Amino acid sequence: MIKELAKNEIYLKLKIDSYPINMIARNLANFYMKKKDERLHIEFQEGTAEEAIQLVAQQQARIGVIYFAKQQEPVLKRILETKNLQFQALKECELC
Repeated sequence: MIKELAKNEIYLKLKIDSYPINMIARNLANFYMKKKDERLHIEFQEGTAEEAIQLVAQQQARIGVIYFAKQQEPVLKRILETKNLQFQALKECELC
């Protein structure tokens, strides 16, 4: 049993930080359950947009998911540029 536990298992590791959005957590859980037989390990953390940007900039997270108002986009893009990060819009929608 100890030998079995001592095996050097190789997992693909993905760290994601997200602004608290239920849809993201739910979709990530569904994706993870579909991949449960694969050697995939996902770490998911929720926090503020600033925390998500900082964790990605420090390479503590691979992906940051944030939500922001359209008026904030120029400032956000400037912040991301100074940290050498890329922005990819996933969806644009109106506030409810």
